[in-house]
Amino acid sequence: PSVKMENNTVIKLDLKEIAYIKSTAHYLNLHYIDNKDASESYRNSLDKIEKQLKDYYFVRCHNRYLVNCRNISSIQSNFCILHNEERVPISRNKMAATKSCFQDYLRSI
Repeated sequence: PSVKMENNTVIKLDLKEIAYIKSTAHYLNLHYIDNKDASESYRNSLDKIEKQLKDYYFVRCHNRYLVNCRNISSIQSNFCILHNEERVPISRNKMAATKSCFQDYLRSI
């Protein structure tokens, strides 16, 4: 799907490859599952991108993180472990929504 960014820029994303999106100072950093060190940055708010990706198994697990449930290996006490063994934090108030989205994804496959 295509995602609308700031300044009406539209980009096409391969959602299966995105591990998570981290928000830092009005920029979104897209982190990919196959390369821990590579990321792309776009100016946008996490709230806006969350609304666009809600139907694609992306869940807001923390105020600054949107994680792709397709790339979660397991959920532990306060973080998601991804297939590439990275850990993404989960805040206490986002734990139920994160688990629910992950379970919905698992039921869909």
